[in-house]
Amino acid sequence: MEKHIYFVRHGESTSNADGLHRGENAMLTEYGLQQAHSVADRIEKIGVEAVIASTFPRAVETARPTSTRLNLPIEQSPLFVEVRRPSFVIGRKKDDSEVIQVSDEVFEGYADAEHRHSDEENLSDLRVRATAALEFLIRHPKDRL
Repeated sequence: MEKHIYFVRHGESTSNADGLHRGENAMLTEYGLQQAHSVADRIEKIGVEAVIASTFPRAVETARPTSTRLNLPIEQSPLFVEVRRPSFVIGRKKDDSEVIQVSDEVFEGYADAEHRHSDEENLSDLRVRATAALEFLIRHPKDRL
């Protein structure tokens, strides 16, 4: 049987709304919760056999309505978290000039897969994690994720 995998990004987070980098600690806004329920409406119609989310609270919050409606547990995996940005940016606005400069330096370094500005996840790290995530999905016992 074919495997069907539906990817859903988390609903609007506090960081999306106000532009402040919170890393993994950003939570959903009220609008983000509404978005999560809208996604659950659609997924309920499609039908899935497993609900997988990253370990970030906003991802779990987004998955919860679907999980509840379909009576499925939320399988959490760190393989699906967002890219880890330099810790320097946490607590700072996305439009802060120093944050923009660091972000540019990180992105420019992606030409070299081993480049690392500071403590962020670099391109090599991302490739390893993406490969592991793909293997996780391929080996998952359910066909509709």
